[in-house]
Amino acid sequence: MTLLDIDNFKMRTSVAKLMAVAPAISVGDLYHLIVDSKGHMSEAKQRAIRMSEASNIHCQTKRSSRPQQALESDSGDEILVEVDLNDPAFQWDTDEQTPQQSIGSA
Repeated sequence: MTLLDIDNFKMRTSVAKLMAVAPAISVGDLYHLIVDSKGHMSEAKQRAIRMSEASNIHCQTKRSSRPQQALESDSGDEILVEVDLNDPAFQWDTDEQTPQQSIGSA
C-alpha cells in the first residue's frame, strides 16, 4: 500500500504525519493503526512510536558485527536522490500539441 492508494485526503494526511514519526513502519501498517485507534491520532502516534522502537531494538540485535565501510562521495555537501520515473505518482501528459496554422495561409 502507498499513500496514493488512500482515497480519503484526511486519512492520507494522517498517515503521512505518522510516517514522519515512524518512517520504518509501512504505510499499510500506519493506516491500520489509525483505523484501529478510531482516528485518535495521539493514540496512533504513541502506538507507532512503540512499534518503531520495538523494530529498532529487534534490528540492532540482528546486525552483523563486521565493520561496515561508509559510502564515499566526491563532495561531502552533495546529496544524491534517486527518482523512479516509473512510480505511479508521476503522471505523464501524453497529449501532443497540434501545430498552429500560419496566419498568412488562408
